[in-house]
Amino acid sequence: MKKHIAKVLAGGAIAALALTGCGSGSPSSSVGTAGGTSGSTAGGLQDITVGILSIAPSAVMQYGIDEGIFEKHGLNVELQTGQGGAAMLPAVSTGTMNFAVGNPLSVMVAKDKGLDMR
Repeated sequence: MKKHIAKVLAGGAIAALALTGCGSGSPSSSVGTAGGTSGSTAGGLQDITVGILSIAPSAVMQYGIDEGIFEKHGLNVELQTGQGGAAMLPAVSTGTMNFAVGNPLSVMVAKDKGLDMR
C-alpha cells in the first residue's frame, strides 16, 4: 500500500512539474542544463534542474530519483532547494532552473509583472 501511494505521489510530482510555469527561452533551446543549453550525461540522459521547496510533498522528487523513475524516462534530475515558489520563477525564466515546484497564482503574478512565463 505504501509503495502504491509513493508511486501515485511521484506521478503527481511529475505531472505538477509538467504544469508548472516554465520560461519560454528561445525556440532553438531545449530543456537542458542551466543557461538554457542542452545537456546530456554519458548515459544519454537529459540533464534538468528542478527547484523544490523544503516541504514534505517535495520528497517525492527525491524518491523519483532514488527509484530511477526519472532515469527510466531519460532524465538526469538535479534538485535545488528554493525559498519559495515565487522566488524560483526568475530562475526558471532565465534558464538557471528548468522547472520549479510552485503554485499557479505565483506564475500568473509573475507573468503580470513582465516575466515570460507559460
